[in-house]
Amino acid sequence: MSLVKIVLTVTALMFGHYVNAQSVTLVPGTLVSGLICPALKPKPATIKPPSDGLVFEPPDDEEIASLNLSSVSIPQNDFSPSLLSKLRGNPLRVALWGDSHTAARFFSDELVKSFVANPDSVLPTFIPPLIGRAGVRLPINKSCVGPSWKYEYAYRGNSSVNFAKGLAKMTTDTADSYIWVDFSIPKAAAKLKSLHVLYTSLEVSHPVTLALSIDNGPEQEVTLDKTNLGVLKIASETHFSILKLRLLQGSISIDGFVPEYSKSADVYFDTLGIPGATGVAWKNMDPQYFQMQGFGESYDLVIFEYGTNEGNQRPFNIVAYSSNLRLQLANMRKLYPQSACILIGPTDRGVLLRRAAKKTKKQPASPKELLTFSKVHDDISQAQKNIGREYDCLFWSWQDEMGGLGGAYKWLRRSPPLMARDLTHLTVDGYQQSARDFSKSFQLKDLGR
Repeated sequence: MSLVKIVLTVTALMFGHYVNAQSVTLVPGTLVSGLICPALKPKPATIKPPSDGLVFEPPDDEEIASLNLSSVSIPQNDFSPSLLSKLRGNPLRVALWGDSHTAARFFSDELVKSFVANPDSVLPTFIPPLIGRAGVRLPINKSCVGPSWKYEYAYRGNSSVNFAKGLAKMTTDTADSYIWVDFSIPKAAAKLKSLHVLYTSLEVSHPVTLALSIDNGPEQEVTLDKTNLGVLKIASETHFSILKLRLLQGSISIDGFVPEYSKSADVYFDTLGIPGATGVAWKNMDPQYFQMQGFGESYDLVIFEYGTNEGNQRPFNIVAYSSNLRLQLANMRKLYPQSACILIGPTDRGVLLRRAAKKTKKQPASPKELLTFSKVHDDISQAQKNIGREYDCLFWSWQDEMGGLGGAYKWLRRSPPLMARDLTHLTVDGYQQSARDFSKSFQLKDLGR
């Protein structure tokens, strides 16, 4: 019996599109232990420039007291009973796209716990191509990535590059570049049956050859189809956990991974957050490319969490932001016309003050300075709430849940702190509390039970 079978098939995928799907069946080895990463050369130490004697620090109690935060009113979030009527998929399918606030999955993991009886029965339908990316926690057990891979992002607006639903790519043209992934999910009963690797061949005129193995089994060379757009299905006659992928020749971009498990989930939940991302990714993406690889299955609920990085732009232009937001939501509705939709506005954000490290007399910051980002985030939130209604999307104000303008300072002083000292991100406790507040706002309790 041959150790490896390679079969070319033409598979009908969703939305009526077809792609050449290449299938390879591999024989696993015997796993004695989990994934062990190769030793990499340490990066050279960076030399810090000499300090100018200044540090960045949060405002003091007196400055925060000048904001009179206790008088801030908290507007109500959107709620509509019609949302719950749409969330009746069996199993329920949810997707959350966003930035660094969601990329580490502290928010989504806690959200799942709030409405799913058995969180261990929740599985992903898509794993984005962010293996090894700092600030991103994926629904996998462990990964190892060689140093030659580069990340590309839809929000950066390279018009010559198309993106699948992860809105990112991992790209390399260096021989022996490798990705090793243990796709097992701790505590989950479901086991991996097969895995689809979504890819783009960067040089159509030249062959792309990979070396593949599963669970430390024999390595097999596979030459990919000569196509701009591809799907490689990796299968086994038994369940497997670890995939080792190595580029032998050519150049390739990986668009994501689609796992197929041995049993269905109670809830499918995809978290697709990217640190630094903006919603402009949805303006830049091509819905047709998004669909063509297939695996663009519909979701019962689509959640967008953007706004913090848009608020960094100087000067901030609410008219341009609103125009971009309409284009983003229009593309979303081309892909998910029937899905329930919620927009999550940016958190409140504070200002770090640049001051002398030594205790000296300082000039107090003004309330206007301390609320610089808060007011921009409020403008973004109002635009999301109003424009979201045009596309049948509800809105949840993360800033309001933190107490409105200046809430970041209050959350920093909670015990335990809910705001990180950078006054931009939250602590793990802060993300978890926010997820519980979100679930309560939309009455999601018992939805997945």
